[in-house]
Amino acid sequence: MVSITTDSRNFESNRNYSFDILRIFACFMVIVNHTNSWVFMTYFPSASGHLSLALFFISKTAVPIFFMISGALLLGKRDTYRIAYGKRAFRIFLDILVFSIISFCITNHGFNGFSFDTIRSMINNPIITPYWYLYSYLGIMLMLPFLQKMVQALNKRDYIILLSLLFISRPFLSFLSYLGLLPAISDFFSRNLFSGEIFYFLLGYFIMNNIPDWSQKKKLNCRIMIACLILFLAGILFCWYRTGLEFYQNGKFTLRLDHIYNLPIFIPSLSLFILTILLFQNVQFHAISSKFIRTVSQATFGVYLTHNIGITLSRPVLQFLCSNMNDWIAVLITDFIIFTCCTIIIYLLRKIPLIKKLL
Repeated sequence: MVSITTDSRNFESNRNYSFDILRIFACFMVIVNHTNSWVFMTYFPSASGHLSLALFFISKTAVPIFFMISGALLLGKRDTYRIAYGKRAFRIFLDILVFSIISFCITNHGFNGFSFDTIRSMINNPIITPYWYLYSYLGIMLMLPFLQKMVQALNKRDYIILLSLLFISRPFLSFLSYLGLLPAISDFFSRNLFSGEIFYFLLGYFIMNNIPDWSQKKKLNCRIMIACLILFLAGILFCWYRTGLEFYQNGKFTLRLDHIYNLPIFIPSLSLFILTILLFQNVQFHAISSKFIRTVSQATFGVYLTHNIGITLSRPVLQFLCSNMNDWIAVLITDFIIFTCCTIIIYLLRKIPLIKKLL
């Protein structure tokens, strides 16, 4: 329940809940992204297939939002190398190691087949696909002290030029390539500083440093929120329409827009990020609601680490639900069960000091 009162006995104040809400949304969408696609692959062009396809592209906003949140919160700091490497980067390294081994054991029903070669293979590729984010994030954490110093040395004009170069090299040129107006850009060019992860990371910090100027002007604030809502819907509808059209033309899905650094995914991701911040940055919640939101938000990283295990273990639940109701609805209910159960487990595990450092 949202309140306009400032009674500190019942309501929390001076907290920006927008990041908490974005984390919860993005974490749930990660689960949706890894469970929902078989519905439209199976049932398109039925109503369930269309809804599943639209939800598939909404779920693609999750990772960009996570990167933007991290950039917004971390780039304004001045971490020492001890904090950057001994705390942040080392934690991600341990998460990759520990949860990759756990995932391997659950998938293979124990340590059968586990060897030194398994560890070596983990260096090259994630043991499960969703963990690619951890590898990417680890690289950013190693560069974080330098990125922090860089952004603080840039003036606003420098920052806009840098973001413009990154925008052109990633979302814009990728979209031109999709439309057939330009060949695919050489990876030798784009894999340097022009990475999509760095772009979203820097963009989150830039947005957070400029949003206070927008939110103080009510008319501008309202116009920006309306524009963000329209752009979010337009981006998702474009992806849904073009992908559906490809199906009708080819008889199968090519999913050429399934890329989080492409313009049609960038636009709804950025729009949703800005819209949520403008909506919730000054909202006060009842103390009970506030504690609930903070608790779930703090568990989201752990839920991300364990959700693939939840997906594996929940398959009998999904099969039961699919036999008794619409498959698309069954997937959503199962996703909610996975998210809820993982959140509860992570909440309990975070009570253990040593494990809390990993989660």
